[in-house]
Amino acid sequence: IVARLHTMFDELDYNENNDIGLNEFLFWFEDARNVARCNHMGLDVSDPRGLFELLDASHRKVLQREDFVLGCLRLMGNAKSTTIAKLQVKLEQVMQDLDRVTAAVAKPASQDQSGASDRSTGVAQRELSESRRRMYYTRESSSQGIARAEERAMTLAELREVRRVMVDECTEEKWTNILTGSELQPEEVTLHDFNYYHISPETCTQGCILRGLACEAVAAGQQVVQRDPRSHLQRPMARGEVLEWLDDGALKVKLLEGRFVDNQIAPGATVVIDARACGEISSVDSPGAVSYKEIVSAEPTVPKWYTCHWWGESVLDFINCCEQHTKLHQLQERDSRYWICGYANRQHSLHEEINTSCLKETSFYKAMQLAEGVLLILDSEATPFTRMWCCFEIYKTVTTDRLRLNIATVPKDGSEEAIVLSQETLKGESDRTKNVRHSKFPHQLLMAGLTRRLEDGDCSVRADCERIRGYIARDAPQDVDQDAREAVALLRANQSLRSYFALVAWPFAIQYDLVRDFDGDGDIMEGDDLIHCLRDDETRTTLRFSLAHFEEVENADVRDLLDGLPPHLLDLNISFEACIGITNVGIKNFKDKLPRSLLSLHLSFMGCNQVSDEGIFALAAEIAELQYLSDLDLDCSMCPDITFASVAAIVGSMRPGLEKCCLRFRGTGVGRDFKTGIGKDCFKNVKELQAAVLGSSGLLPDSLSKSLPSKGSAAAVVAVAAAAAALLLSWGSAAEGVALQQPSPSAPLVRAAVVAAAAAPLVAGRPWLPAEGAHQLLWRLGAAAMVADLLAAAAAAAGTRVPA
Repeated sequence: IVARLHTMFDELDYNENNDIGLNEFLFWFEDARNVARCNHMGLDVSDPRGLFELLDASHRKVLQREDFVLGCLRLMGNAKSTTIAKLQVKLEQVMQDLDRVTAAVAKPASQDQSGASDRSTGVAQRELSESRRRMYYTRESSSQGIARAEERAMTLAELREVRRVMVDECTEEKWTNILTGSELQPEEVTLHDFNYYHISPETCTQGCILRGLACEAVAAGQQVVQRDPRSHLQRPMARGEVLEWLDDGALKVKLLEGRFVDNQIAPGATVVIDARACGEISSVDSPGAVSYKEIVSAEPTVPKWYTCHWWGESVLDFINCCEQHTKLHQLQERDSRYWICGYANRQHSLHEEINTSCLKETSFYKAMQLAEGVLLILDSEATPFTRMWCCFEIYKTVTTDRLRLNIATVPKDGSEEAIVLSQETLKGESDRTKNVRHSKFPHQLLMAGLTRRLEDGDCSVRADCERIRGYIARDAPQDVDQDAREAVALLRANQSLRSYFALVAWPFAIQYDLVRDFDGDGDIMEGDDLIHCLRDDETRTTLRFSLAHFEEVENADVRDLLDGLPPHLLDLNISFEACIGITNVGIKNFKDKLPRSLLSLHLSFMGCNQVSDEGIFALAAEIAELQYLSDLDLDCSMCPDITFASVAAIVGSMRPGLEKCCLRFRGTGVGRDFKTGIGKDCFKNVKELQAAVLGSSGLLPDSLSKSLPSKGSAAAVVAVAAAAAALLLSWGSAAEGVALQQPSPSAPLVRAAVVAAAAAPLVAGRPWLPAEGAHQLLWRLGAAAMVADLLAAAAAAAGTRVPA
């Protein structure tokens, strides 16, 4: 039964986009055979619309495979089970409402207890608990470690172990905030904190050797503390205990917290040993120090995803983002590999891995070269946009075609689940589901992505800023003036980033009428207008966008989206499926809007039931202008007012270079599809499809097929033009549109005329309709005065004259 339900889902998913809309669902049940199949399986389909609503328990307006299969299994049986299921759905809605109310009034226990007690200053000098000293991780010993920093990615299982360690130690040892001194709750611990209390001490495996100190009579076990009088830290820079006094006058220390640094990095930072001042450190060595990855595993791990983030976000939120990202991408354990600088770099020898004169030799750059994509993790303030290293990573991502950009955050609205943005529709996910997922992303973070500029990032080491800016300048196109190279490169990167966020924000903006003023303040500034944010992306060559099942979409929204199309697109895929507010007026907005550079065009108007031949004629005229188009996919299914005239118009618009074509017209007056490829009912190529429309497959009466002259001859063009004239003159006596399926005295003539007119470019040997502007004449219905102009254009193209 399950296998049969999966087969039914595939049949219902008419446009193969991994979900079933209401139009597809209702259309499928118009076939009595399908109703009989469901009844035989014990599924009550007496009310298909009600059944759809019942299966759509999540109210997404679409059914995914899991919804359909599990829902049908739950409903199978007699009519009573359907009634019970309806009650279950209503009960679930009530429970969800109750949960929202409970969440709104509940106050987290941690907030009630914050500041409840004054922590003693002696906590700073506490002995570490036994939990700190026990080893959490077991691995094969390795004297070599993992030599390449770029191969020290963390698996999701290792990140979960990080979470367990952090929660245990933070709770047992009562960690405090290194900036404020207040006690930390596990959800407040940042990577700065975790590095201070755990990563840095654990990775200093053989202790630190401190030189330059003026100290006498030290003994093993004495406390060693380094403080910087200029620092705002409430905790010491580092804390340890004496291991031994070496013969060369150096002090060997076991590191307990933080990291000891020399006076070149922190001039004025002094060391105190058991309350005795011992001066400044001239140099620090940490022999045998490793990265945190090498503590948890000795196995080199090539990253699948590179994480771009800042160290001030919550460690729990960070891991939450990675978990949700893995779940959405359906990654197996072996593929959930994330490169994270804090765990991959050896913190006690950073100069060996990132402090190089060439950015291409840094561990950051090398890891990005190995990764398939970049996961940008944003906190509630979008802080990574203000960090130069993060800005550099974002720059490399948006300017590297092969790198996918995903963005994740944990909203501060009480929800615990991270939200992930993705350019691509994920495996098993429909466009509608993707838009619903994106709609939950915080508005203020979308606004930050639209308005922040990568050049505004800063970093603590000024030399790093200069190196990054120098790299970006060298990365600009070679034909750009030397003085403008950095500005041009950054401009293009900013444009790419803004267009990314504009596409994510667009469906939300349509719902609240914010497309032209996204922050809604009435004062349109840079980044407010989504149309400009998208159109300005001159480097974008591919655009896949869906507004499927957004009932709010109207004709003006179609115009806005077309106004925002980037100028150099090669591949365009837009879905307006089930946008019932779109009419022919909206389709006519396509005029002069499609980029002439397009190689591939996929458009879906499935279920747009107000669209008729008039709109498709206008679209056909625009398609005819795309001289480089090689792939065309047009879905007009479930639009009842569309007739065979639309097929004729589209076929008539095809340029000779078109290699692949799919025209979907089920649920219309046409009742069938026309597509090239391999499989049942497919044409081998576009020429065969055109020949079928012309009559070789029985679409044209034999008498007319045999009377058509050979392709390309003057007589052929005249015959086609005469047929088109007959169409214009007979249109009024036929049913409205071209009702090929309805018998009438003029139906055969109309049928023949439409097919012949559509075949005009084929038999004439070139797309003469667009060239002569005659497509406008062909579709102005009833304009008998224009028949002569059409015949004259045809005759001129054929080099002959037409008898009066």
